Amino acid sequence: MGSISLLQKNTLLFLVIISLSIGIVSATIDVIPTTQYDAIGSTPAYGEEIHSMVIIRPGMSEILNLTMQFNEVDAFIDKNSFEKTISPAGSPAKISFDGNLLFCDKLSPGEQLSITFNAYPKTIQRPLINSVNIITTYTQLGQKLTDQKTLTTDMSNSAWIELQNIQSKNDIATILIFSAVFIIVIIIILLIIWKIKTGNPLKEADRIRNRYLSFIERIDKKVQNVEKNPSEIIELKTIIEEEYQKVDKESTSQPTPTVENKPRKVKQKEDKF
Repeated sequence: MGSISLLQKNTLLFLVIISLSIGIVSATIDVIPTTQYDAIGSTPAYGEEIHSMVIIRPGMSEILNLTMQFNEVDAFIDKNSFEKTISPAGSPAKISFDGNLLFCDKLSPGEQLSITFNAYPKTIQRPLINSVNIITTYTQLGQKLTDQKTLTTDMSNSAWIELQNIQSKNDIATILIFSAVFIIVIIIILLIIWKIKTGNPLKEADRIRNRYLSFIERIDKKVQNVEKNPSEIIELKTIIEEEYQKVDKESTSQPTPTVENKPRKVKQKEDKF
């Protein structure tokens, strides 16, 4: 009777495992990071900073001796920008900062700790960066736990990436424009040849050559200003469309042959005596 049966041992072991499992599952906290890159300097900070926020919730159980180490990765942390907010107001929690290290003596269920700070990117040439890494340690339900979070930041609206997008669009537009100019030049050359064969060679060749040079000069001026003023592309398109219309009109028109009316010589018969 004093001995424990095998069934009782298995039951006791099962209960111990369940208890430990419940304890491990309950011993968790929520660490929620968010970041936003200020590309246009719209905040009171120095401009082009990464505004970062981290929210900590203890879950169903109290946490003790919370520490958070903020480590720089792809951004420089402004140590003087750290701010804290705890809710609800009147919490007895004691919170302090030592550089990039935060310490909180305890957080009770239902409380929420919010940490905000600014960081400055080491590069603006990548659309996504890992700005800051956070190592969190705390004690909950008698267990000392560690958690890590990496703050990622969307940099797709940075000045460098915006410039690359504009230059890419300009490059494509420039290629299309030069292709159109090349086609027009070929058509003009063919028109010169055609006019020489059908009309006054020197007069037609000189007229088409002058128009061709004027067209090339207009295109050259606009192309030089494209990088400074992208709206020049619209005017370039207008010029090319107008030239296309002129070329098309000339190529479809039929030449009118000219007939010279020369005085006809009449031979007079000599009188024979």
